Amino acid sequence: MAGSNGGQALAASAQTRFFDRHKRAFMFAIMLLVDAVALLLAAWLAVLIRSLFSPELTDPALYYALFPYLLVFLLANFFTRLYPGNGITPDEELRGSTYAISAVMILLAIFLFLTQRGLEFSRFVFLLFWLLAVIFVPLLRLLAKYFGHRLGWWGEPIAILGFGEKGRTAYHFFKRNSLFGLNPLLIVHSSGNELREESDVRGVATLDEDMLAANPELVRRLGIRMAVIVPDEVSANLNSLLLDEQPFGLKRLVLISPFTWLGGPVVTAHHLDGLLGLEVEANLLKPLQRAIKRCMDLALGVIGFICSLPLFAVIALLIKLDSPGPVLYRHERVGKGGKPIRIWKFRTMVQGADALLAELVAQNADLRAEWEANHKLKQDPRVTRIGRWLRRTSLDELPQVINILKGEMSLIGPRPIVREEVKFYQEGFALYQKVRPGLSGLWQVSGRSDTSYAYRVSLDEYYIRHWTIWLDIFILLKTLWVVASRTGGY
Repeated sequence: MAGSNGGQALAASAQTRFFDRHKRAFMFAIMLLVDAVALLLAAWLAVLIRSLFSPELTDPALYYALFPYLLVFLLANFFTRLYPGNGITPDEELRGSTYAISAVMILLAIFLFLTQRGLEFSRFVFLLFWLLAVIFVPLLRLLAKYFGHRLGWWGEPIAILGFGEKGRTAYHFFKRNSLFGLNPLLIVHSSGNELREESDVRGVATLDEDMLAANPELVRRLGIRMAVIVPDEVSANLNSLLLDEQPFGLKRLVLISPFTWLGGPVVTAHHLDGLLGLEVEANLLKPLQRAIKRCMDLALGVIGFICSLPLFAVIALLIKLDSPGPVLYRHERVGKGGKPIRIWKFRTMVQGADALLAELVAQNADLRAEWEANHKLKQDPRVTRIGRWLRRTSLDELPQVINILKGEMSLIGPRPIVREEVKFYQEGFALYQKVRPGLSGLWQVSGRSDTSYAYRVSLDEYYIRHWTIWLDIFILLKTLWVVASRTGGY
């Protein structure tokens, strides 16, 4: 809506959805309390586990006397901007909490050494506390955000200024990722253009940019402290007005870059005599970072292969009982450098599946169009009963750990594609072939087969340009959740 209708909607929304500073302080306090509980739980468990192994060597009171020092951990989290923590990506939050906990542990060790009390404490307790704290803090924060979102106290209202293609993309991102903690409350669109009705923008106040320019206090009345602006989707006049954030009451202003591949923690800002320069580091293309990633692949690959052997045997038996044919299937994909690799999978289709596919797409135009668009069929008649379950759980891809150990694939990386899919990557294929494809990746934890192919390509490109070890850890943890929930796989 626009004009007077937009003003009426804003007035009503200001009365019913007002987000004052008290709620932000409440979020701050809750997340502070959650971190304190996580740290206390980690400390208590570390001492308890140590006492179970050697009760005569552990005096719990000695460690409980150190509990007040947990305040230093909370202070470190504060300086890494974890409170209240909305608007922080999961991998950045994991990195921040791990750095803060590790730094305080180092300082505590130095303090005990200088005061000559180091020998009084068990190094095992300290190491176990560090490990548990690194796990418990982000885990309890995630649970707090989840229940906070369900109860309505988690999240900060924001305005989206500019609602063209990029503005809509940002809006849908915030709606899909509610735990990110940024909730669109106001949409500002170009003057003179009616915002077309969409079912998923109902309940969000809308107005044109002329009304916003004439009534900047509307933003303040809604309690909005942060705005996301798409500079090329609003007028030059509004861009100029936003240089002075005070009339709108804004504390944070996020600009959407015209470069869609730009962003993430690998971007460093440089001030060049009044100009803003952005340095982009391609971490995954650096030799040292590749070596770190390869070491992680080998370590987790060996552990995963050994632990999965019983499961391999069970799946192999089920496949044999379900349909005739081999247990394993090898298929050619594009590897690093554009070279062909043959990846291992559990067989999920009937024998002669390729010939059956050619027959199906020749007879059915709808199936042919679906295959050409996605190189997948949502209701694929070639898939066996056990195969459908394996695909839903992604267990059909477990044998690819062999490709990981051979150095043909990585545990986390862009999705392995067939030669016929190269055309969808266009000029982005030059970047794609510089790294190893992955057993899991951003596509697999971002909707999987329920997403468009263009979205898959953009995720692969983003991953390669913005790789960090923390992003890999986040994807690995989220992969476990996606596999357990069995969403988007077919």
